[in-house]
Amino acid sequence: MKKCRIELIEQGSRGDLYSLHYDGEEDSVFDAFINDPHFRKHQDFSEVIGKITRMLDRQGFVQSPYLKPIGKPGDSVFEIKGWSRYQPEEIEPHAASAAKKQEGGQFGIRLFCLRFGEKLIIITFAGTKSTQTIQENPEHDKEHTLAMKLDACIAERIKDGDIYFEGDTLQGDLTFDLDEL
Repeated sequence: MKKCRIELIEQGSRGDLYSLHYDGEEDSVFDAFINDPHFRKHQDFSEVIGKITRMLDRQGFVQSPYLKPIGKPGDSVFEIKGWSRYQPEEIEPHAASAAKKQEGGQFGIRLFCLRFGEKLIIITFAGTKSTQTIQENPEHDKEHTLAMKLDACIAERIKDGDIYFEGDTLQGDLTFDLDEL
């Protein structure tokens, strides 16, 4: 039975950053992203970190060009992404892999997250966007589905009182059995 928990990463003046942390993993999803040399050398890394810092300290987690909904209407699944030199709309789907091979281009860094109000965000996945849609990339599709299921489970626990907010801080039963999602 694999489990994950939600852990606080950083508190800012306008919001709190949480991340999933899988049992058996040394780092949370966000810390693994920060420490991964693949991401650190990516041209979007500083931009994505800057967006998160601005949201934490200046604007909160309001829907913006920094934070885009990618789930069903009414759920909490969002994306934070960088803008590499290749934008999805600039590349025909069949040409994307050729452009990536020839010029080292990528679509950019993509972080899936769950947003609860303007004060709290939970990072659930970090990856490099290499396809136009989430569904075209099996790993991203799987992580997107997990984020939607986790969102529904958190909403249920909030409704039942098992997860609650103390001020702006998330409290309660923050551990999840992945087999049950």
